[in-house]
Amino acid sequence: MRDDFSEQTKRALALRVAHRCSRLGCGALTSGPQDDESKAINVGVAAHITAASQNGPRFDPLLTPEERAAAANGIWLCQNCAKLIDSDIAQFTIEVLQRWKIDREAEARRQIGRTTAEQSARDLIVELHVGELDESGVGRTPKFRFKLSNPNERPATIWGAGIEAPELGISAPVLKPELLVFPPQLALPRQITDGQGLAFSASIDYFESELRAKRVVPPVQVIGYVTDALGKRHESKPTTYSRDTSAG
Repeated sequence: MRDDFSEQTKRALALRVAHRCSRLGCGALTSGPQDDESKAINVGVAAHITAASQNGPRFDPLLTPEERAAAANGIWLCQNCAKLIDSDIAQFTIEVLQRWKIDREAEARRQIGRTTAEQSARDLIVELHVGELDESGVGRTPKFRFKLSNPNERPATIWGAGIEAPELGISAPVLKPELLVFPPQLALPRQITDGQGLAFSASIDYFESELRAKRVVPPVQVIGYVTDALGKRHESKPTTYSRDTSAG
């Protein structure tokens, strides 16, 4: 037997992410109008994080039937991403799916009641460069380099930053960012006014330790992110981190 979600649970999962796919890098809108004005289209799926039945992907025998059918075990995805996560369970682990769920719900919570203009405000441009050599800190060592710019009229204060390998569930905060100036100094928190930019570097060591802990051998896809004073997250495009870039 399958421990399926109730219709009420499915609706709640969809509403909690504003009907957007929870997969990092997707975020596709999953509902919209049909030609018939009394009907709507839905291409979203209330997917199980741990399977609804034995032999399913990520099945956890320790859960009760009620726990398998609970909203806590569900994640809202588009149909493509729902198929994807069940086709590669080694990559799309329970931890990865839970992180997607938390992040997408947090983003939806931040956007409630905000206009389109307010939602797009403070979208910083983030670039991540991997393995560049910077004459800062102790010796000449490979580092992650962040480049930020603020194209908006209002200033933004950067409170934190980090490196993630999203598909592996690895997130490594930047612990001691250094401005790319001489002598180096702590970069965060730091305000960027409209039209200004900011660049800082970060050690690869903590991220490498996370890779070793999970026995992951590069190359891996990574993103850089920063968080602002409003709790909003701004991400770079994915880039490749390989062992060559970390060789010093």
